[in-house]
This record gives sequence, C-alpha cells and structure tokens, in this order.
Amino acid sequence: MTREQYAREWLQYAENDLAAARFLFGMKPLPPEIICFHCQQAAEKALKAYLAYNGTNVPKTHDLTNLNELCAVHEKDIESLVEQCIALNDYAVEVRYPDESPIEERDAHQALKDADIVFNYIRERLKHE
Repeated sequence: MTREQYAREWLQYAENDLAAARFLFGMKPLPPEIICFHCQQAAEKALKAYLAYNGTNVPKTHDLTNLNELCAVHEKDIESLVEQCIALNDYAVEVRYPDESPIEERDAHQALKDADIVFNYIRERLKHE
C-alpha cells in the first residue's frame, strides 16, 4: 500500500466518524458525550492521515496537540489548528466515563464545528498535494 492510499484510508475513517457524529444529533435523548468522542476521533484520524501522507510513522496516541505538532514539522501553518485540537483533546478518554464533568448539547455542536475545521483543512491539503 502506498502512503497516499494509507492516508486516504485514515481520512475515510475520519469522515466516517464525522458522519456518525452528525447522525447522532438525530437521537432523542441526544448523546453529547458520544458525539464529542466521534468528533475527537475524526480530528485524530485526519491528523494521522496527514502524517501518513507525508511519510511519518503514525503514532498510537490520542493527543491531538501532539499530533498537531508532528504535522507542523511538514507545514508550519497547520499549527493554526491548535485551538481546535486543544478543545477536542479531552473527548478522547474523559467522555467515556460517567464520573467526569457533564457534556452538554452546545459542547457537541462546538465539537462538530472544531472537527469539521480540522478535517476540511487536512482534506484540502491532501487534495492539493
């Protein structure tokens, strides 16, 4: 498998997580924790697609800020995603446990916006290269 194919697989997984998050907005009651988790996963997989495309080993981490730093080695402008990465970072693990702080519908809406920003940024970069 070429690095381009590997990157496309990562990006497809990211797109699937975004689709799942959007679908979950139709549920009653709304599961904001699960939506936020899928949004974090979408951003994580998009960043990993960028690393794969650029020939960097894809680390087994959920830390979006770390992934963003690794991507910035290839393109400094990608650091512009740091705000979204910070906002989404806690949704990798914390939302899976009921004793953490509550996640609300507005959090889920913001998480989807942040994930869309990361995904679209990466998709555009991979489309142009």
